[in-house]
Order: sequence, then C-alpha cells, then structure tokens
Amino acid sequence: PEWENRYNQALSMDVDIIKFVGTATSFEDNLLLEQFRKQHTTKPLIAINMTETGKVSRILNTVLTPVTSELLPSASAPGQLTLRQVNELYSSMGGYSAKEFYVVGSPVSHSRSPVLHNTGYKILGLPHKFDKFETESAQEVKEKLLSNEKLGGLAVTIPLKLDIMEYMDELTESAKLIGAVNTVIPLGDGKFRGDNTDWLGIKNSLTRNGVPEKASGVAGLVIGAGGTSRAAIYALYKLGCSKIYMVNRTPSKLFELQKNFPAEYNIEVLESVEQVEAVKEAVGIAVSCIPADKPLDAGLMSLLERALNKGGESNFAPTLLDAAYKPSTTPVMKLAHDKYQWQVIPGAQMLVHQGVAQFERWTGFRAPFASIFNAVTQE
Repeated sequence: PEWENRYNQALSMDVDIIKFVGTATSFEDNLLLEQFRKQHTTKPLIAINMTETGKVSRILNTVLTPVTSELLPSASAPGQLTLRQVNELYSSMGGYSAKEFYVVGSPVSHSRSPVLHNTGYKILGLPHKFDKFETESAQEVKEKLLSNEKLGGLAVTIPLKLDIMEYMDELTESAKLIGAVNTVIPLGDGKFRGDNTDWLGIKNSLTRNGVPEKASGVAGLVIGAGGTSRAAIYALYKLGCSKIYMVNRTPSKLFELQKNFPAEYNIEVLESVEQVEAVKEAVGIAVSCIPADKPLDAGLMSLLERALNKGGESNFAPTLLDAAYKPSTTPVMKLAHDKYQWQVIPGAQMLVHQGVAQFERWTGFRAPFASIFNAVTQE
C-alpha cells in the first residue's frame, strides 16, 4: 500500500521518472516487485530490491538500472551488479539467445572482425560468438548461413559486397548509394537487410578527431577510385562538404564513379595540375582510398601535393584519414602531415568504427570502443 500511495503521489507531481528501492528478504519479494512493475506503466519506473536476494530485480529492471564497475573495490550498494554480470545472468535465464555471427569473403584468415566483436561480447557479458566463413560464393553464404536460425548477422568483405545484395530483401540508403553491402542484418521470417557501415567508419573516425558533425564551408577530397572511395564520397556528403573533389592515377575511373551519385553531391574530378591550382575552396577533409603497399605514382603525387596545399583556414585542422589499415603510417599520411601539417588518422580507426557500428546494429548495445580498439590493434 505504501508503494501504491507513493506512486500516485509521484503521478500527481508530474515527474518524468519514478524510482523505488525495496529490500528483498525472500526470492518471492522479487516476484511481487515484478507484479507491481507490470501494473504501473504510466511513467518510466526504476524498481529494484536491495541485498543479495534482490539481485534478480536488477536483472529484470528495464529503465536506467544502477550498475557498479569492475574497477571499484566493492559494489556501492548491496546486491549491485556490473553490466557484464547483469547480461550474463539475464542470458542464463533465457533473456538473450546466443547468436552466431560471421565475417564472409575471401581471404578472411587475417580478418580482425572476430577479435573486434568477440571482445565486445566478452566485456558486455553477451552470449554470442563471431567466427570466419571463407568463401567466394554468395550462393554458398545463402545456403549455409542465411538459412541458420541462430544467425545474428554477417560482416561482408571482398569479393562478396556486391554479390550478396541479390539475397537481401531490403537495402538501406547507404547501401544503395554506395552500391555495396558490408553488413547483413536478419529481420526475422528469413528476411534480411543489407547495410553499409564503411561510411560510418570514415565519418566517425573524422568526428572523433575534431572534425565537426557538419563541416560546411570546406571541400572534401577523395583519393582513389575503388569501392572504399564510394563510401568516402557518401561520408563527406553527410558531413556537409560544399564540394567533393576526386583525384586518381586513372581519372577515367572517377568519371564513372561520379555518374553513380546525385548531382547535389557536387563531385568534381581533377585531372590535371592546372585544375587543382584553379580550386578556390579550402580543402578541409581528405580520405585516401589507395593501396598503401605501393609507391605513389608520380602524376598522382603531383596532384596530391597541390590539393593538400589547398588546406585552408576553418574552425578545425585540415584532416586526412587513410583507409589503409597497414602500415600504420602510409606515404599519403606522411606527405600530408610532414609537408603540409595536416592532422592524419590511421586506417585502424576506420576499421574499428565501422565494426563498432555493425556491433551496435546487431546487438542494440553501445560497444566499448577503447577496449575493442586496443584488442584489434594488438599484434
């Protein structure tokens, strides 16, 4: 009765959230609490029981559950659990079903995706498992994985980013415009959504390093014409770049790529040094999408030097992201930083950011970025 009175009192005060804390002396007290929770849904309700006996109430609570940290010497309240413990116990009660995730493509033997995702599962106490499935056949993926009822999602790499689209029931805007799928999300009833998080790997790497969410007033530069270049164009457009310039060793490939994007993306291909010199806008963001294990072509180097020299004044430092994961410092990064004083971001950040975006889409949990990054970048 006291709780009933206090609940009604809270409603009369027009509060936003109500919190009740009780003391469990028996397991039945937790069942009574759950009955109370189900009967009172007018406002968001935090309702938990103290003591070891009341732990289950913390597992079943759905709004702003108090948790402790493994870094603390002891819990700050009797019966308080870490997030990992809450999830592990909830899973043991049947709350979360163990899902299977895979990176698919060829080669995948050196893929860091399993380390990335399994690290996140372990830290958060989720029962899932991420593994590798090497194949060059999208048909084999369909037959052996898409029919798996336990499938939680697929990370798709070369050469399947295009072929897998045939088996998707719907595509996100990013997957359609980039023209590739790197993330498969089960929708239930044997249906799947194709998504692309490569652009988020680019965008979030940039914004995490000081580039504003809306970088209007500066132009973007994309170096290269491969599949990642398409994700870079999409990311720069979403960041609000007024214009997107493109340079490549073979300019003809850029014109084909340019045709695949709407006119409002304002893409311009720069073929000659004279065209680069004529650029009037300050180039504030650059994304290099060329292989890092080969020396820079002399013609491309000449274009790059002049383009990077266009890094003008803005409310953030001119920033270059290199999509190449190895080596950690590429020739393009060295040129941008050492000669033109650009801020440079290694490809490892893009790798982790795109994987973290997958993680969050599949699990609904925010990924522990720092721990995942350290695990992925360890040799």
